[in-house]
Amino acid sequence: MIGSELKTFVEEGLEAGSINDTIFYQMLNSAKTMLEEERNWKILEKENTSQSASVGDTFLTTKTLPSDFANAIELFTADGNNNPIWYSPIPFRLRYKYKDASRRYWIDLVNSTFGLTGKIASSQTIHLVYRHTSSEITSTGSWIFPSRFHALLGFMVAQIQKGGADYDATTARQIIQNRADAMVLYSALLLWNENLIHSEMAGKYEQSGNYDSDGLPSGESDYSFDLGTL
Repeated sequence: MIGSELKTFVEEGLEAGSINDTIFYQMLNSAKTMLEEERNWKILEKENTSQSASVGDTFLTTKTLPSDFANAIELFTADGNNNPIWYSPIPFRLRYKYKDASRRYWIDLVNSTFGLTGKIASSQTIHLVYRHTSSEITSTGSWIFPSRFHALLGFMVAQIQKGGADYDATTARQIIQNRADAMVLYSALLLWNENLIHSEMAGKYEQSGNYDSDGLPSGESDYSFDLGTL
């Protein structure tokens, strides 16, 4: 549903009454933020490859975070042959402590930058996998989530409206049903997200190579590395 359709749903379908346009979209986008900040929803997962690491970089060489960055999920570099090297996060305040350690990265949220510690042997493309913040919902725009879940935002706005500016004995009773309906839809949203995660896990292991008696890959893991490089 686009924003104007959600407004009709809230005002007429959920009997929240007429709501000023500005106030409605402020509440709608607040509800959107509440949901999106709960977890790393798979639909909000994104990858940025606009930054690169060079041989002459130091631990203080900064790279720019994407403008829609919310939080990091994974970071790795890859050379011209797409050979990946995974990096582990460290606190921003400890970047000097780990300045010579390989395969670490830090994030400066205040200045929207990040950096890598240690040295590299050749230029690499930085792959930053992150949760992004979706665009604000307008009267003609819609939420990035599947449309079958859009009503959840409507239920949340109705609860905010009825529990605040429009609170009385009648709306107090309506809120109970609105919340119950919202929870059913919210449970469906969680299940959808979990199914996406589980489907990825099913294909996580290598499809070739040696396997042990349990059917799991044996030998060196893709994520292992020489402890001497730490």
